[in-house]
Amino acid sequence: MLRPANGHKLHTVTHSFAMPSVIRLNRYVKAPYKGVNLTRQNIFRRDNNQCQYCGAHKDLTLDHVIPSSKGGSHSWLNLVTACKRCNAKKGNHTPEEAAMYPTHKPYRPSYALFLRDNSGFGNDWDEYLVR
Repeated sequence: MLRPANGHKLHTVTHSFAMPSVIRLNRYVKAPYKGVNLTRQNIFRRDNNQCQYCGAHKDLTLDHVIPSSKGGSHSWLNLVTACKRCNAKKGNHTPEEAAMYPTHKPYRPSYALFLRDNSGFGNDWDEYLVR
């Protein structure tokens, strides 16, 4: 099954072939583990560059959902994108104390889904990716 990738082609000396957007293997090939690094920019990408409290797209920073001073970790599951205003408003409080809850529960993205969501691959990959 060949699904062309946006008109791109592979060229040899004598032929041109439509570049597939998906290559399905008939047997499993073990690949090394590739995780998504925990970085400020990757948290922003995961959260669509949007404050998880008010939806703003400007003056973004990171917020620990459970503050470090209250035992919160510096991890995918405890960091969200927040605008400076919401981060200051929440302060050193838990979501319950501040009555401010992120619109989406923080999660650790898989490498394949992160790559798909942030690299321009279309929905061609959906049926092959494990969620």
